[in-house]
Order: sequence, then C-alpha cells, then structure tokens
Amino acid sequence: TSPENTQILAAAASARREDLLVYFGLNSFNGRTRYSTLAPELQRDIKAFLGNTTAANDAGKALLFSVGKPEIIDRACQIARQSGLGYLVEGDSLQLHSALINRLPAALRCYVGCAAKLYGDVDTADLVKIHVRSGKLTLLFYDDFDASPLPRLRERVKINMREQRIDYFHYSKDQNPQILYLKSQYLAPDQPGYDQQKSFDDNLIRLGIFDFSDYGPSAEAFASMLKNAGYKIRGVALEKMTA
Repeated sequence: TSPENTQILAAAASARREDLLVYFGLNSFNGRTRYSTLAPELQRDIKAFLGNTTAANDAGKALLFSVGKPEIIDRACQIARQSGLGYLVEGDSLQLHSALINRLPAALRCYVGCAAKLYGDVDTADLVKIHVRSGKLTLLFYDDFDASPLPRLRERVKINMREQRIDYFHYSKDQNPQILYLKSQYLAPDQPGYDQQKSFDDNLIRLGIFDFSDYGPSAEAFASMLKNAGYKIRGVALEKMTA
C-alpha cells in the first residue's frame, strides 16, 4: 500500500471511530446501549474500532462529559477553524453553516447533539453558533439565505443547555433588520454558491468604506454608504452605478 493510501485509510478509520464515539455519547442519554440490539454492520465497527460495547459506552460517556468543559470546546473550535470550518471568535464562539455540523470534531458534534436533544432538528437553521464558555448553542434563521449575498436575520433561537431552556427572538417585523455580512466566512469552499459569494465579499471589502467588526453597519447605513460610493447590488454582484 502506498503512503497516500495508508494515510487515507488511517483518516477514514479515525473518522469512523469519532462517529461511533458521538453515537454512543448521545445514546448514553437513553442508558447503556446493548450489543444485541445493534445492526450487524455497527457491531462489526464497534469490534474493529472500540473493542466491545462496554468500552464503547464508556468512551461515549467520557466524550459526553467532556463537552461540559470550556477548554475542550475551545480547543475543538480551534481545530475546526484550522480545518477551514466556520468563523471563529477566539475564546468566544464558532459560527458555521448547519450543513457542516457533521464535519466538526467529535466534541463539537456531541455538543450540538446535546442541544438537539432539547430543541429538535438543528439542521433547519441556516447558521449555528457554538458558544465556547456558556454552554449555549444559538440557531440563526435568515430570509433567503441561499440566494441572497446579504441575508437578513429573521429569527434567533438560543438553547441554554445548562439551564435546559430555549429562548426565541423574532425579527421579521424589524424596520432595520440585522444583515449577515461576509457570508462566505461561514461556508466551506466546496458548498454550492461559495465562489460567487466569496467574490462578492472580497469586492465589498475592497471598497474600503465599511467596518464589518461586531455586526457591521445597519441595513439603512449600509444602503446609504453603498449608494454614496456609487455602487449597487445586482444578484450576487456589486456593480458601479451609471450616471
């Protein structure tokens, strides 16, 4: 076997072991998983990667308990970012498209899975924000997220795992809604529409007239500044206005 193939096999084995750990971690909410109740292919994988169900249950439970430690979540967020996943605010949060959840390190997938036990299907959100220290997960829903280069926030759901509480915030009636700037930061390069969005974001930055720190300018201020600079948005493109 070539070194490349050996590397690919090792990566696949590591990924499958992580899948199993997440499975057993989240399953420990329902008590210990019995070997006899599992599908034959799952039984084979457990034998190959974790030894037996006792070891698998114990390793899964250890993973589950580890996600309550901010230093574990912090490190996992850094690893995710180094792998090109999401937008990291050092020591505070990692924000990414919900379709990328299954690419996250095991600790973060387990963390998100704990929130899903409270809320339900977190994949329905556009973006997911993993809070490093507070034991919270925020789900963000936008109007026309996929098609708009500057989607507007419609709803925010804050899942507080420590207090077992869910808070809902609605913005659809806001006159000046919060815009998501630089959307490509939250996507992966192989996602549909990434290249167009990245090009749009780069052109916006290149104008040099906007401060995108924190949440960036209000919708009103953005529209006014863009117009004064002589530009308009058409589809997913920035165009110079003609006189």
